[in-house]
Amino acid sequence: MKKETSCGCIIFNGEKVLLVYEKRRDFWDFPKGHMEPGETELETAHREVREEVGIEVEIDEKRRYTLSYNIRDEIDKTVVLYAARPVAEDLTLQESEIEDAKWCDPDEAVTLLTFEAWKDVLRQALKDRQASDGKTTNMTFRPAFRTDTGLILDFIRKLAEYENAANEVIATETQLNDWLFLKRVAEVVFVMDGEKEVGFALYFHNFSTWLGKAGIYLEDLFVLPEYRGKGYGKGLLRYLAQTAIERGCGRLEWACLDWNRPSIDFYLSLGAVRMDDWTTYRLAGETLRSLAENV
Repeated sequence: MKKETSCGCIIFNGEKVLLVYEKRRDFWDFPKGHMEPGETELETAHREVREEVGIEVEIDEKRRYTLSYNIRDEIDKTVVLYAARPVAEDLTLQESEIEDAKWCDPDEAVTLLTFEAWKDVLRQALKDRQASDGKTTNMTFRPAFRTDTGLILDFIRKLAEYENAANEVIATETQLNDWLFLKRVAEVVFVMDGEKEVGFALYFHNFSTWLGKAGIYLEDLFVLPEYRGKGYGKGLLRYLAQTAIERGCGRLEWACLDWNRPSIDFYLSLGAVRMDDWTTYRLAGETLRSLAENV
């Protein structure tokens, strides 16, 4: 039997949920569509939302809902939906597929949805949302100061251990103090739980000649293992996104190791796009000196 997978989003905007009216099938549904070869679930969900209603969303990858059913004993169908929130509210409908879209109150959305199975999925998503809304956090942020060089180095070493590269860290507190707080070539922000630093991000400005403006490049981001899954990593990225907007930057960029699937999925859930057409090149140590001396 042929297998098919579709992915999409249950998009919440405050107390409203987004439904779309599909022309071909003549019913109200969530934005979703077929997974293309080579795509992940998150990539498909982002693409389908972008194509059908023209908006970017921030996906909560932990709130994943699935439904499986059989179509005429020919197709084994699985539908995956993620809870999400819009980055922007203005909709641009895909005219060939979508006739209408509507931000609905939860009760109205349950009524409009054609299939009972989708009504049940939405009811569960609403329950999960109410439960998560009841959680509180003491998350705050603070910039790093010269007295934090030891703490910054400790976070750098912990990140290197996570990336199986602890032996590659040769930085010292003296070097960090020189480059971060005297030369000021990069910045560091801590995310706090109460009075405790539970994560950090180190970043600096780059420049896009095509955009004609600066961007922010995120060099390191790390959250202590016992504080992961609580929103601190997303909080750091949101802090950097806000900083980029406030400074008039055009981009926020970073790199991720190919094997680090949890981080990749997390970044994709935020709407980040993989730059598959680009490869990073590096000169360091003796190769850097050799080129400099032979020019």
